[in-house]
Amino acid sequence: MKSSSRPTNDQVDRAVALLNRPENLRRFFEQLTNENWLEPLRSRGFFAKELIPGRESLEGTRSFRFRPWPQSTYLLNVAAKAPKEVAEIIVDLAATENVWVEQDFLDAALHMPPHEAKLIARVAQSWLRSGIPSLVPEKAAKLVEMLVDEEPAAAFQLAEAFLSVWLPKVERKTDSKTGISFPIHLEARSFVDTWHYHRFLTAEFRSLVNKQAAEAVGLLAKVLKGVLKLEERCSNQRTDDYSWIWYESLEADSFVETSPRNALVAGLRDAIKVAATSGTNGQKAILDLLVFQGCTIFSRFYLYFLSRCPADQLNRVDEALRDSRLYGQTGLGPELRRLLRAAFGMIPAGTRAEVMKIIDRGPELSELSCLAQARNRLGTR
Repeated sequence: MKSSSRPTNDQVDRAVALLNRPENLRRFFEQLTNENWLEPLRSRGFFAKELIPGRESLEGTRSFRFRPWPQSTYLLNVAAKAPKEVAEIIVDLAATENVWVEQDFLDAALHMPPHEAKLIARVAQSWLRSGIPSLVPEKAAKLVEMLVDEEPAAAFQLAEAFLSVWLPKVERKTDSKTGISFPIHLEARSFVDTWHYHRFLTAEFRSLVNKQAAEAVGLLAKVLKGVLKLEERCSNQRTDDYSWIWYESLEADSFVETSPRNALVAGLRDAIKVAATSGTNGQKAILDLLVFQGCTIFSRFYLYFLSRCPADQLNRVDEALRDSRLYGQTGLGPELRRLLRAAFGMIPAGTRAEVMKIIDRGPELSELSCLAQARNRLGTR
């Protein structure tokens, strides 16, 4: 079994004849480490999709289980020796929902060179959306980290699949006084469990941020905006997402693990901290991306980013602090104050004088009224 020589047809036939019992089949594939058996066994149909154990319902319950597949153990055993051949077989078997098999396939990818592993990363995206508790998210996260240096495109695609969300059925409620209809039970949920989702953003995703900060910020912004649209917090017609209520301070980590939305906000904030040191060209790309997103949370991130690198972006800082509309816009207060503290001593005297005039004028009373109404309305949901 451990020999590296190529088996003869007679040896293969004699081995196959003994595999009609489940215990023999399991023992054979668990102990086989010779990659030269791959093709003979494949040609005899041992890696057919139909052989992978399917979902088994447990009698008297609504639960189910999957049984391990010995062949996937063998593929893992020889993945480092025959990565191209193993990757081809795994891609052909990608339609499985057996989590034991998916875990073995991801472990096999982690033993391959990145060029072959990226093929498995592509098909693994659907495994992350099964919603079945397993170690698939943990192994997929490690694969993202492994691919980032040599196959960054595949790493980003797998990361996007990892961070994808879905929305339970949305019900609507109508306010009896105003007649305004609004959605309830609108928290988006991640396909992977909350713990793995949060861990990925605070651990393996950092490798993407360190490698390509602008692209990592762009991915998080894309996913976060998708979440806000799913939850009907932001649209082309309505840009105030009330983030100043559900995430009052960008520096806080409170309730980060309670929802994908909050975890994404914290992840984007941490990515911005790294990106702020990426040089002026990288900073420009990220600032351009944030300013065109439309939702309040991204306006906050725009100001937050400027506060992290004011000396590098003095023109944009000057432009932002001169914009009197920002001072009256609901929800921008914490980030605007942070930017003022970080940059006030750097901006020209004329800008400082203009800022003081804006502050002296104070907010419009209508803005304060709208703020109070919004807080009361959200508090009744």
